[in-house]
Amino acid sequence: MTEVATTNELSYDDAVKEFLSYIRDYRSFSGLTVRAYGTDMRMLRAFLEKRLGRVPSEITREMIVQFGVSLRKPAPLTLRRKYACISSFFGFLQDMGYAQANPARRLPLPRVSEYVPVYLSEEMAQKLIAAADTPWTKAAVVLLLSTGIRRSEAVTITLDDLNLEERQLLIRGKGDKERVVPLTDQVVEAIQAYLPHRTKTPRCPITHRRGPEGMSAGSSMGWWSVEDAIRPCRQGCTRRPEALTARLSAPVGSVPRRRRRTSACSADYAALR
Repeated sequence: MTEVATTNELSYDDAVKEFLSYIRDYRSFSGLTVRAYGTDMRMLRAFLEKRLGRVPSEITREMIVQFGVSLRKPAPLTLRRKYACISSFFGFLQDMGYAQANPARRLPLPRVSEYVPVYLSEEMAQKLIAAADTPWTKAAVVLLLSTGIRRSEAVTITLDDLNLEERQLLIRGKGDKERVVPLTDQVVEAIQAYLPHRTKTPRCPITHRRGPEGMSAGSSMGWWSVEDAIRPCRQGCTRRPEALTARLSAPVGSVPRRRRRTSACSADYAALR
């Protein structure tokens, strides 16, 4: 049985606070990841208090496995992420000299089923683009569909990131990592068609407010703006096959991976060239 003993009388809450500061400030984890890790550590704390009446000074491997088993049928990937968070936490405590070992290393992990990636066909992609009825909507849809960038990445785009002449876009992704994304002719044309309609501001080139052209007074595109761009396109795809309805009627939170997979296949799509 492997045990982890905290030293220097560091409490569980203080250890978690230091860990979250570490992954936020030193590791540059995104705010969403930091909040998710914080939630995981609070769940572990609640489990230990319910099971033992307190958070013990020594947390064993068995306790962590029991925590995973106690969760109500979590998705395999969800449980894997929680275990990864706990392992990172104890690894941090080890590195800082607060713990003697990492009880979360090499835990038995649930099996993850492998599925064939789902993506939009060429016909589906054409219908989605054809349903965009404003410069704003078309620019947003074509950009997201063609490049496969995340919504969180799209909302940070500025004019300085765009190089339409070289057909390139600078993207700042997770962990502040930068990459250059090539733009297709259709993306360039859609952005060029939209820019004359936007408010003159150095902010995000795809901005939003509720209006006929989707232009704003200069505020950056938010995640809700992506949903506003996609929704009318879904509604505009009339007489679409059942598969298209299933893919496009899903909540926007479940769409990005399918859209990004579509981007991976877009080199063969005439609609996205």
